[in-house]
Amino acid sequence: NIAKLELTSTELRGTRSEVIYTNVNSAELIKVTANAFLAMKVSFANSIAQLCDSADADINEVMNGVGSDSRIGLPFLNAGRGFGGGCLPKDVAGLISVANSRDIDLKMMTSAVKINNYMPEYIVNKLSKGRNLKGKKVALLGLAFKAGTSDTRKSPAVLLAKALLKRGAKVIAYDPQADTKDIPEIANKVKKCPSLKECLESADIAIIATDWPEFKYLSPEKYSQMMKGNILVDGMNCLDKDAVEKAGLRYIGVGR
Repeated sequence: NIAKLELTSTELRGTRSEVIYTNVNSAELIKVTANAFLAMKVSFANSIAQLCDSADADINEVMNGVGSDSRIGLPFLNAGRGFGGGCLPKDVAGLISVANSRDIDLKMMTSAVKINNYMPEYIVNKLSKGRNLKGKKVALLGLAFKAGTSDTRKSPAVLLAKALLKRGAKVIAYDPQADTKDIPEIANKVKKCPSLKECLESADIAIIATDWPEFKYLSPEKYSQMMKGNILVDGMNCLDKDAVEKAGLRYIGVGR
């Protein structure tokens, strides 16, 4: 059997589509392996981000340099709270499962999963270093696994909420589309605020957990004015660190 696999110009990062003919098994593996490789790039960046925190380097600068190499490329080298959703986690898990059924240990992929699952905990550990979170009100900005959707499947934001609750923090959340009622494990423990302003105004700490434009492009001065406290955790590494600190806020990023 022959399968026709059509790759769009977006997937190829080029200017035209290309049709590749393979057998069915190869076609299935191409799709799953491509997503697994992208997931591995994210986890690779996050492992280097941990080294950056220890070595006083900036992961954004490091990955901009690494990604400028045409053999590597910049897409999916974004360090932060990790990947989620219904696509990358599913394809990575499926690839590992098929390999295990054939007595093949995909150590690189299992490591990528471990790193990804650890990143929300890593961020909260960094936040709580020398700081007691018990009773602190934390504004979790974002619940969806990415901007532009209400999908919370495998969302790192949910893992962030759990890690914060475990340390006794009072978690409130705001997301333009996603709702806590669709997340059973935190539905009765995390209050969903109707607006960004309401979420921030009583917060001791704010964490950007999803890269919604209204979080990314809100000026640091506005964050400073709206927040009760002064700690801003950039779980997506999407803010200008210097600008945040200039506004009088304490900036905590991932590998920065």
